Amino acid sequence: MSILLAILGIGFLLFIHEGGHFLAARWCGVTVEVFSLGIGPRIAGFRRGDTDYRLSLFPFGAYVRMAGDEPGAPPRPGHLNTQPPSARLLIFSGGIIANFLFAIISFPLLFHAGVSFESPVLGKIQSGGPAWQAGLQEGDRILSIGNEPVLGFRHFSAAIGLSQKGDVLNLMVSRNDSSPQKFRLTPHFNERAGMPRAGVDAAFVPAVAPSIAAEESGLEKNDVILALDGIPLSTPLIQRVLLESLPENEGVIEAEILRGNQTLALTLTPKPYPDPPSRIGIWEIADEIEGFKSGALGELRVGDRIIGPDTKPEDLERAPSLRSINDLLLLVIKAGEMPALIIEREGKRISTPAFNTSPEKIASSIHLRA
Repeated sequence: MSILLAILGIGFLLFIHEGGHFLAARWCGVTVEVFSLGIGPRIAGFRRGDTDYRLSLFPFGAYVRMAGDEPGAPPRPGHLNTQPPSARLLIFSGGIIANFLFAIISFPLLFHAGVSFESPVLGKIQSGGPAWQAGLQEGDRILSIGNEPVLGFRHFSAAIGLSQKGDVLNLMVSRNDSSPQKFRLTPHFNERAGMPRAGVDAAFVPAVAPSIAAEESGLEKNDVILALDGIPLSTPLIQRVLLESLPENEGVIEAEILRGNQTLALTLTPKPYPDPPSRIGIWEIADEIEGFKSGALGELRVGDRIIGPDTKPEDLERAPSLRSINDLLLLVIKAGEMPALIIEREGKRISTPAFNTSPEKIASSIHLRA
């Protein structure tokens, strides 16, 4: 549907463009033989004067046919090839002028009515990336870059993409609705993308999509999930990690949701995503601590390989269960602290004690590598 709307939108802009040629030609006294909305065979229309106003089969554009615009046509009154250079310049420029005037008129109207922008709130931060190094956190709102206000995430992305090697961007950031803080971000040139990147996604925006699983659980389109299994979705990071982990849950989940002004309790039964044909069940596992941004946490050290939580004596022999930083964050969210862990250090497996921390502290401090 979105592709069809895009094609129709381009067709409308071409109609405005061709309408500019049409009006300029009429103003200069040139006979317009055909003014068509769409291309291809004529399916409807009417004739007024010398002009056939028609609707053509494929509504993906428009065109104007003027008398005397064919090469070698004999010069006659009202033909394009008899017009002075100034008139021909106006006719040929009519489309561009029409598009320019349409933009001048439509932009204020659209902004007056309201135009949606993706908010300049940061989503998942790539550990070890430029945004992580700068100290930015998931949920931060970018207020300005230099002296320029940032209205949407696309403005932030554009500033990153247009930066030069070695540029340092001075950011004003709001965190947890507190007073603005200053951060210095140095984008890194990504060879694969062919442009600078900051290592940060747009904010995760949860929405209930129409599906059999949603209907069976009783979820509706505008429901807001407040808590899962008694854990409040109190921060953007907790919200994203818990919701992203839903398809991997094997049992039911008790959810607290807000529907209008009413708080409801629902039992959710997650269903895993079907694997696409190209997936063969192999993941890159990132479970080794490559570095800390501001000193070690607890008894964890650089080079430690995190196997998983330490819950029973036999856990020392368990198979590794940690695949990524998200798995580690999920442990912290569910336990309310960093639980005791089984780690592999210098070829030996040992247990590290639990310590008090938050998922935001872990995400902004530990860099795991594969």
